Parts: sequence; structure tokens; C-alpha cells
Amino acid sequence: MEQNQSQTLAIDHVLVVDDDLILCAIVERHFQKRGVSRIVVANDGRQALEILDSADQPPDFVLCDLNMPNMDGLEFLRHLESRRFGGAIGILSGEDESVVALAESLAQAHKLNVVGKLNKPLNAHKLDTLIAKAREELSAPSQQTSALVSDEDLYQGIIKRQIVAFHQPKVDAQTGQFVGTEALARWAHPEWGVVPPSLFISLAEETGLIEKLTFAVFDHALADLQKWKLGGINACCSINLSPSILTNINLPDEIASRVDAGGLAREQIVLEITEGSLLQKDAVPMEVMARLRVKGFDLSVDDFGTGHSNIETLRSFPFTELKIDRSFVSKMLEDAFAAESVRTSVELSKQLSLRMVAEGVETRKVCDAVKRMGIHHIQGFLFGKPMPGDDLPRWLNEYRVSTGQIPAAPQVSPAPTAAFPAR
Repeated sequence: MEQNQSQTLAIDHVLVVDDDLILCAIVERHFQKRGVSRIVVANDGRQALEILDSADQPPDFVLCDLNMPNMDGLEFLRHLESRRFGGAIGILSGEDESVVALAESLAQAHKLNVVGKLNKPLNAHKLDTLIAKAREELSAPSQQTSALVSDEDLYQGIIKRQIVAFHQPKVDAQTGQFVGTEALARWAHPEWGVVPPSLFISLAEETGLIEKLTFAVFDHALADLQKWKLGGINACCSINLSPSILTNINLPDEIASRVDAGGLAREQIVLEITEGSLLQKDAVPMEVMARLRVKGFDLSVDDFGTGHSNIETLRSFPFTELKIDRSFVSKMLEDAFAAESVRTSVELSKQLSLRMVAEGVETRKVCDAVKRMGIHHIQGFLFGKPMPGDDLPRWLNEYRVSTGQIPAAPQVSPAPTAAFPAR
């Protein structure tokens, strides 16, 4: 059960928050065996916040209980959001499964980087799995990178065209045919490497750079669609719109002009809007969304299930697609709450005649399950991770060969050696 120390190098500083002293000692010893050099223990949320506020560097990984005196884990998670904590978080609890699942969803609503949950009594193998997930999340740009990012850094990144689109493939659940991608923001920094959106999207929102950043991703995605078209690949592309830029009354004209100038069809573009923004039925965003539909763009409600939308709220907006959040899809076969959330989303989509997309499909069993439910499109690591646009044609060819949609290229045999020397 021991892991190589090289597998945990991304985790060097851990904070354990739990009032069970024996469990804390066991967990501390577990991390020590896995090469973690700095492990700090707090027995409630208040003590944990004091440790965080006095630390020279934030921890890479926080393992947090829910039921604690003075300040419980749920309140502690809320305070982590206000401190813009960007490290990995694992939830550890002996509470009912529904409570733990709700805490995980709440943490994700706080935009925290939750990598999973553990039930008590502690299982060492499952803790190792959680550590591996945290390590994977942290193997991208480090916490030091997050601390270094400023609004000026981000502004320079935008104007120097360092903000790019990575594409995650989507396929038809019933036929397996490739249908398009979701364009995801990445920052191709010359020193830090590829920076994930968790380290700069919130900063863009807070500093008013989100519209410039959105159009940077949009233009890069359009350029990729144009290149694919020249190579014989006609695809749709989903692009995220921040709720804050829906207050720009000129947004529909701006988007339409960019798509038209690129020689692309408007129906190729799906604009994704996060569910949480639907609660504010302001006149300008509603007009903007209506005009986007009139101009021929599809609208998708993203991360469905993580907010508070109901059928009446959704009817107020001209959506054509409902995207079921990965936090439910990936756990639907092992978590009753997640399974019910997916089932409810599917029923709601059918009532409203919306196209359904399931994200977070990582296993064949989950893929088969969403297919049986009648979900239309699926995306997830089972098919492909987000990739640069230039890599998609090669991925698509390999995918079509592996699924039998096209034959593999014939192997070219080497020329036979001459039996006699040439004259």
C-alpha cells in the first residue's frame, strides 16, 4: 500500500482539521510515510483559520472533518472561500452520506478545489486514492504560482495572446460519433507553463478582466474551428460565458460578427451559462440571452444541479441544452444523492425538450448508464482530456479507429531485400 515518494511530491504541506485526536495521529503518520514534510493539525475550524492566517505559505492539501466544536467544517469551508484558498480539499466525516455529499456540493459552490470525500472509519487505501487525486490537481502550476498571479500579470497575458482554448471532446451517447468540443480557458505562460483556470478566472471576475479574457478564449476557439474545417472536420464548440458579461447589451452583435467574420455557422456555437446566474432575472441579461437565441446561437445551462434552479426558472430563459454537472455524473453509480440528481435532471430536460449533456464520464459503466437514460451527448476523461486545438485531429483519428468507425491505416511493409546484388 506504500506509494513512491515521487508520486506525492506535489503535496508537501498538509493541514488536518478534526477533533478526534487519535484519528489525527493516524492521518499524520500516514502522510509522513508518504513523504509529506510538513503536517499541521487543528482540532476545529477556528484553530485551523488561525493556522492559515499565520502561515507563511498556505497548505497544499486540507483534510477537513464536518462535525467539530467551536467552528464546524461547513463554516470553515465558507471561510476558505473568503481567503481564496486554492489548494486541494478532502472532506472527512462520519455523518450521513447525504450530509457529506451536500458538504461537497457546498464546497464546490464556494469554488473550492474539492478532490473527494472519505467516510469514517478511515480507510487507508481510500485515503491514498484521495492523496493521488490531490497530487494530480496540484501537479499543474504550484501554489506559489497562484500567489504570484496579479491583475497586471493577467492583463499582460491577455494582450500578449497567452490565453488559449483547450478542447475537451464530446460524443453522441447513442452512436459514439464525435459531435464537438467544449472550449476551456488555459493560460500558456512562458515561465509557469500551462496555468489552469482555477488560478485566474476568479481574479478576472474580481478585476473586471473577464470580458477581455472571454473574448480571448472565444477568438482562439473560433480559429481552431476554422483550422479543423479546412482539414475536413466540422464540429460544434461550447464556450463559457460569465454571468457578469451578460450585462453588455452589445454582446449578441459582437459574438455574431466574430463568428460570421470567421466564415463559421452560428449553429456551431453553443454558449454555456452557469446555473447559479439564473436566479437574477434582470432585464438586460434576459434580453441579451433572448437576442443570442434570435441570432441563431444555442444556449446551455452549465453545471446544472449545483444551484437552485427549478423548472419555472428554466422556462424563463431560452435554453436549448442542459448540462448535468460532473460532480453528480461521475458518482451516480455509487452515490444515491448523485443518482437522483441525474435522474431528476433528465426528467426536467425531457419536460422542457432540452438536449442533454453529461460531463464527467470517466468509466464505461457510467457511460452505459447515461446512454440508457437517453442522454444525448457525453464528455469526460473516458474519451479525452482537454487538449490544444492542434491535437484534436490526431485524437479524432485515433478515436475513430479505436471505435471501429474507420479502419486503421494499413501497415507499410519494408521493401524486400534484393536476392542478388544489383548489376
